[in-house]
Amino acid sequence: MQNTILAKLLLLPLLLCLSLLAHADNDYSNIYIFGDSLSDTGNLAAVYGDLPPPYYQNRITNGPVAVDTLTAKLEQTALASLLGGNNYSVAGAKASGVEQQDLQTQLYFFNERNNYIAPADALYIIFLGGNDIRSASYQPNPVIAESIIETAIAKIQYSIKNLYQNGARSFYVINAPNIGLIPETRLNAEALNNPALITQAEEFTKKYNLKLRQLVESLEEKFDMDIEEFNLFKLFNKIVRKAKKYGFTNSTDACFSSVTYLPRADCDFEQFIFFDEIHPSARVHKLFAEAFYKKLAEEDGDNDNENDDD
Repeated sequence: MQNTILAKLLLLPLLLCLSLLAHADNDYSNIYIFGDSLSDTGNLAAVYGDLPPPYYQNRITNGPVAVDTLTAKLEQTALASLLGGNNYSVAGAKASGVEQQDLQTQLYFFNERNNYIAPADALYIIFLGGNDIRSASYQPNPVIAESIIETAIAKIQYSIKNLYQNGARSFYVINAPNIGLIPETRLNAEALNNPALITQAEEFTKKYNLKLRQLVESLEEKFDMDIEEFNLFKLFNKIVRKAKKYGFTNSTDACFSSVTYLPRADCDFEQFIFFDEIHPSARVHKLFAEAFYKKLAEEDGDNDNENDDD
């Protein structure tokens, strides 16, 4: 009898874990994605034409992007909106911008297609900011640089509130990876003989992420919404810092050049963290997706160390 009770107690954590994963799988009727090149699954190519190899199926990397894997785990898809899907992300998009690829246009097309109704049982992923940070980092006027970050946060706030007013209740906000770590930043710092550019890019990333976190906390307090934030800054820093542990041999260089369209002589996408000067390789995207999914599957999304920007 005691052995039976002990066995059941030992089994409880496993059953709880499986229950949480099943809960994550079946929660959402649809997943709508707003973002940039880290989540574009074909919108840019739908306008400008197919991307050649080594780009994978019009993704800005050599394989599936993180939202491909995440949505598959949730029994949904990340099909590009211009191909009939629910992923409005476009490579090059900014939160602060006013161009056709930017967040406000993505929101407009979502609203128009859905008659300004945002299903309450869907999940809304907000995953951009890197291009705003890049723009701010290269802006010589500090006032303008600050305004780029402020405008980006204000437009994300508007987008979430607009979706909420139209019915949305579940949001997943993913912050920006450390722009100071991407090869583009290092190469520009070397070309301009300005090593401070790397620190500047990291500081703008931290500033953007802090304001984004404050926004998430404020929205959750004021509105009846379930809004989770994922700290991609922390995860990305960890992957780069512990590259060997994750099986990468190169954590600093672009495997493939988006400028010359040529790979490095030693290019092996399985071994490089960076696909090109800006974007991670498919294997890094897979690590992102696994972490995104795990966070969604957590009960109440509690993780005291999740938002430590180390």
